[in-house]
This record gives sequence, C-alpha cells and structure tokens, in this order.
Amino acid sequence: EPAMGEATLAGLYVETDDSTGRALRVEMVREGGRLSQSGPEAPAS
Repeated sequence: EPAMGEATLAGLYVETDDSTGRALRVEMVREGGRLSQSGPEAPAS
C-alpha cells in the first residue's frame, strides 16, 4: 500500500571529469517532504 503523505526525492549529485570518468564532486540531494532540503551548491564563477 503506498504512503499517502508528502513525498521526498533523495539522491546524489555527482560531477565527473570527462577525460578520466572520476568523480570530482559528490553531494546529497533532498527535495520535498518533511526532511530538511539539501542540494549541490552552484560552482563559483
């Protein structure tokens, strides 16, 4: 039976180096629902 409350989307944001495939940055992403919001910060210009 599905939950009937607010939904939360949770996952990971991974920024990779195109030449090596290695992760440069990994950050938690959490949107909606009752948990605190979290997401990647914009890179400095």
